[in-house]
Amino acid sequence: MQRGIDHLVLAGHSLQKARDGYERLGFTCTPVGQHAWGTANILVQLQGSFLEILTVDRPELLTDPAKGEFSFGRFNQNYLAGREGFSMLVLESRDAAADQTDFRKKRLKTYAPFGFSRQAVLPGGEAVTVSFSLTFVTDVAAPQVGYFTCQQHAPEYFWKPEYQSHANGALAISETVMISREPQSHRGFLESFSGSLETVAGDERVSVATPRGSLSVLSPEAAEETWGSAIDTDNCDTPRLVAFVVTVADLSKTEALLKEHDIRYDRLGGRLIVGADQVFGVAIAFEAKR
Repeated sequence: MQRGIDHLVLAGHSLQKARDGYERLGFTCTPVGQHAWGTANILVQLQGSFLEILTVDRPELLTDPAKGEFSFGRFNQNYLAGREGFSMLVLESRDAAADQTDFRKKRLKTYAPFGFSRQAVLPGGEAVTVSFSLTFVTDVAAPQVGYFTCQQHAPEYFWKPEYQSHANGALAISETVMISREPQSHRGFLESFSGSLETVAGDERVSVATPRGSLSVLSPEAAEETWGSAIDTDNCDTPRLVAFVVTVADLSKTEALLKEHDIRYDRLGGRLIVGADQVFGVAIAFEAKR
C-alpha cells in the first residue's frame, strides 16, 4: 500500500500574516476554516496535494489527549511554543482503517482512530461540509515531527479549480525535507509510513520516493550544500521538518513574480529558493516541472 504526499501542516501565529505572505509568493489561498478543537486554517490547493496553513485561534478549546490518543491541536500549540514552521507531514489515505492495521503490523507507534467534519466555503460562497479520517503515527527518532494519513470522504466538495490556479504557476509538492544529524535513523519509518521501498540513501541523505513526491532527510552539511543559507542548520539536535519543493509551470515567470514582489531568493541547483526567515520558518524551493 503506497501513499503519496497529501498535505503539509505549516503552523504560524497569525493566519492573516500567513495569507499575506503566501499570496505575496503568488499562491491562491482559500477562505478560513475552523476546527472544533481550537485551530483554524487556510489552504493552498495544488494538483493532488495542498498546504494547510494553521494557527491555534481558540486555545481554550484545546484538550489533552487521553491515553492512546493524539491531539492535533495540542501538538501544534506545543510546536508553536518553540517556533513557526513545518509541523506535520501528511500522506494520502484510501482507507484509514487499513492504514491503522498496516502501521500496527509494521510496529509503528499508532493512536486511536480519529475522524472529523468541518465547514468549507466553495468559490461561489456556498458553505458545505467536508469530512476526514486521520491515522496518526510517530517516528520515535523524531518526536517533534507530526505524521498522519488523511482520508477524504467528500473530495468533490474539497478540490476546486479556482483554488488551484496560482500566479506563481505552482503545480505540486515534489519533495519534503527534514534535517537530522542521523538521516539513516529515519529510513525505516519513512518506508513503512509511505509503503515505499524506492529509497536513495547515503551517509548524508535519505530520499524515499512516493507516488506523489519524495520524502528527504538531510544532514546539516547536506542541507547547506543543497539549500545554502535558506535553512537554519545550527539548531538540529532534534530532527525537524524544514523545507519543501514546489514544481511550477514556468520557472522564469515564477522568478519574475518574486522580483516584482521584492522577495529575496537564491538560485541554486536550478531552483529558486526562498529562505525560512521569509516564510514563517519553512524554506520553499520552486523548480521547473520535469
